[in-house]
Amino acid sequence: MKPAQEVPLRDRIQWAERAARRVIRVPSLYSVVIERAATHDGGETAQCGFQHERRSWLGRALLDVCQVRVAERPESAAVTSHGTFRADQYRQMAAVKEFPLPPRPLDLSELAVEPADARARMRRHVRLDGSASEVEPQCLGLILTICDGRLAWQGTVDVPEVGIHTVILAATTGHVLFLKFDQYHQG
Repeated sequence: MKPAQEVPLRDRIQWAERAARRVIRVPSLYSVVIERAATHDGGETAQCGFQHERRSWLGRALLDVCQVRVAERPESAAVTSHGTFRADQYRQMAAVKEFPLPPRPLDLSELAVEPADARARMRRHVRLDGSASEVEPQCLGLILTICDGRLAWQGTVDVPEVGIHTVILAATTGHVLFLKFDQYHQG
């Protein structure tokens, strides 16, 4: 059976944004996590995070957030969680300097590398030293993020009996920005 054509990520995010508008007035995309779906067709789901910073009637900063899970058809987009961080919660989270709040929005205008291509590129950059020749590296998940000021895919690739690779690719060109190998210890 021929595998289904992958739906472009931009389309899936548009479907997710429509769903997010049901709970957030002006949703802004800040995260995308791609996961392989446990289905017979081997499809994938995208978990999209949206946010909207606003002011309370007292002028305090509030942050509305929601998560939308979307598969490869428009009707699959569903809000999985949503809520509002109150002013005191917002201040506490903003105090953590390593994580800017609100998170920086993701600009998809330059996205050129789709998830399937990102997974394939990541698998090509892993070390297979010491593994059986029939071992197939598995991309465990993908996160669309910002690395060095540009859109990037971050993923982990497992090579059984060898180790885990962390790979970051530019989502605009597919070039490797970061590669780290953690070898499994025998024993």
